[in-house]
Amino acid sequence: MNYLTSLIFTNSLLAAIYSIIQPDMFESGITIFDELAEHAKELNETISKALQVWATLFTGLSVILN
Repeated sequence: MNYLTSLIFTNSLLAAIYSIIQPDMFESGITIFDELAEHAKELNETISKALQVWATLFTGLSVILN
């Protein structure tokens, strides 16, 4: 998790840029992330903890679409 923690600032900056240049995809990413985080709380404590420091909305699909 140290790796994820070290990328928080960089990923947050990229997410801010992404929200300006692709606002619809950014909103979709936020929605999916929120749903994933809520579901993870119910299933797995390790995943839930990782999502607390996961600061990127990028997925393989969003990278391919761009």
